[in-house]
Amino acid sequence: MRWVKETAGPELVEGAAKAANWGELHAVLERHGLAIRRKGAGLVIVQEETGLGVKASSVDRSLSAKSLTKRLGAYEPPPAPIQRRPNGDSSQGAAEAARFVTSAPAGDPTQPGRSYQKVPLHRHGNSKALYQEYQAQREALLKARAAQRAAQRQAQAEHVKELVGWYAARRAEIKRSPVLTAAERRHAYTMLAHQRRADAVAWRQEQARQRQQAAGQSLPTWQEFLAVEASRGNEVAVAVLRSRSRRQRRMAENLLTATDADVARHIVYERLRPKAGRDGALVYRVEDGGVVSDEATQVRVTEVTTGAAFLALSLADDRFRGRALVVEGSQEFRTQVAQLAAMKGLEVRFADPELEQKRAQLAERMTQAEGSTSVTDFVSQRNSRREVVTSIDYTRLWTASDAGPVVYQGRRRLQDGAEVVLLHRGGETLVKPVTPAQAAKASTWRVGQTVELDSRGRLLSPSRGRKR
Repeated sequence: MRWVKETAGPELVEGAAKAANWGELHAVLERHGLAIRRKGAGLVIVQEETGLGVKASSVDRSLSAKSLTKRLGAYEPPPAPIQRRPNGDSSQGAAEAARFVTSAPAGDPTQPGRSYQKVPLHRHGNSKALYQEYQAQREALLKARAAQRAAQRQAQAEHVKELVGWYAARRAEIKRSPVLTAAERRHAYTMLAHQRRADAVAWRQEQARQRQQAAGQSLPTWQEFLAVEASRGNEVAVAVLRSRSRRQRRMAENLLTATDADVARHIVYERLRPKAGRDGALVYRVEDGGVVSDEATQVRVTEVTTGAAFLALSLADDRFRGRALVVEGSQEFRTQVAQLAAMKGLEVRFADPELEQKRAQLAERMTQAEGSTSVTDFVSQRNSRREVVTSIDYTRLWTASDAGPVVYQGRRRLQDGAEVVLLHRGGETLVKPVTPAQAAKASTWRVGQTVELDSRGRLLSPSRGRKR
């Protein structure tokens, strides 16, 4: 997202404005190793080389499906697949500390041939050389692991060959024995077969133990590598770790509070099992990786995700009820909070007039869907709002092929009295009509909880798997 916006974004917006047809727009994208493709009812910009992609409207509104089809007509795919260029970095685990960069020289943003490359996210001093050393160590460990597995396979083949020969010799001895009767010979064959099966089981168990032992030796992450190097006195590693700490503190500035927060109520969401600190702060960890710290006079988001932003907003709504919320942090965080407040129908208001106006406008659009006269109308209106609220995923009706685990996102009652549940999976929101009994069962679930449906649309109990 960062690379597309900062590096390719301006040219893509200009190209979309000047393009007379889809072919010209595809040509602009191809210069960056990108393609624009259909996904559901919208468009995504993908890098063919890696398969990574972002919603086109998230880059710029002029790149949304509605805007482009209005100007260029119905979507037309690229004439041929974009040729993939080799990526110089094949190491596993590099993605945990990666960002988008350009291969063009600095100061030449128009140079073609730019592509995704993995480099340290936290760049400080000689961190490039340090990161190359980290990659070399990981590569050496991967090669050692591969050699160990090859040796195990070779040992297994030799053992099987030896075992076959040994038991063949034992069977030959039994067959040639002059003292065994026919019954004794059959019994000896049976006992030999039992012994062979027992040996095979013992061998497989030993092999499984060795594989598990090898798998338990996990590869070091970039963070672990830096910690080890810093403990050895590597000053560059210390500087990189400290720059990461400063970045985390900047992220922690995403918070919600109120002007008279000292008289706020104290709320605990016990079902989310928070951990209490010595200063009384309650730390909540959300399933999507977000972290929220509920402190004395503010609610702080230390790891920003959609789930964390919604939890922080809910906590602030409960704690500072009736007072205008002060939202601090990045513009992306503030926008996300306003969108979530409108989407979830929370009765909050913001102290910032501009942010409050944005929330009110979005909330007005949201109320239209609550008055939907049918499930189809509800789905259609949600998809139409994706052009305004970027955090809304593509919505469609649940089908039997969607059976399996999904993430529960809440219930809605439509104007005709029907009730539906919203389920999330694979970047899509699935709308599932439910009976009154199923709606009552869903009311016991919490938003973000993983539930399961069978192919007949029956809701399985998350705890016991019973059907309703």
